[in-house]
Amino acid sequence: MIKGKVIPNNLVVFLVVFYTSMGISKYIQVLWFNNHNALFNYSLSYASMAIFGSLSFIISSFINHWSIQKLLRVFLPLYAIGMSLRVFYESPIIAILSGGISGIGASVCLLAIRSWIYYLSDENKEHKEKIISFRYTIMQISLTIATLISGQLIFFINTNNKYIYLLVISAIMLLFLIGMKNIPIRNSVETKKK
Repeated sequence: MIKGKVIPNNLVVFLVVFYTSMGISKYIQVLWFNNHNALFNYSLSYASMAIFGSLSFIISSFINHWSIQKLLRVFLPLYAIGMSLRVFYESPIIAILSGGISGIGASVCLLAIRSWIYYLSDENKEHKEKIISFRYTIMQISLTIATLISGQLIFFINTNNKYIYLLVISAIMLLFLIGMKNIPIRNSVETKKK
């Protein structure tokens, strides 16, 4: 594993919190909707997230001059709003809206993370492959931990609103990342062109 200044601690924390939050929300959402016989709305939400996420390239031409830091400060809250809307399983419209907002927010955040990783790999060319694989390793570990944590919390929490609490907490986790220090201020388009 790479140590020292090549992989800064703030990036490790950011990735762990981001992917753990994403994993908890994703896992809890399907269980929440299933408990209310609303899997059709879940499928609408998930399809909407995929479609809007894949179309987020359209807005990237308007924001490609933004810094990595600015992208995260704008789109993390957007993603958190979309995740928070997952508590509403009854309405197909809200399910689609939740998925759309989450799809755009998550896609742009993932683009910013990718830019951050490439920024680090440009600064440390001898460790480029390790830096890039580090992101995927952290992602897989965090998503696995999120699944384990979610299942355990659902089992041990003894309240009717546990799914709502976990969905909201996972969204709030993203908001803590907004104030993170030392996120590169580098323009995101500079990294994408390489």
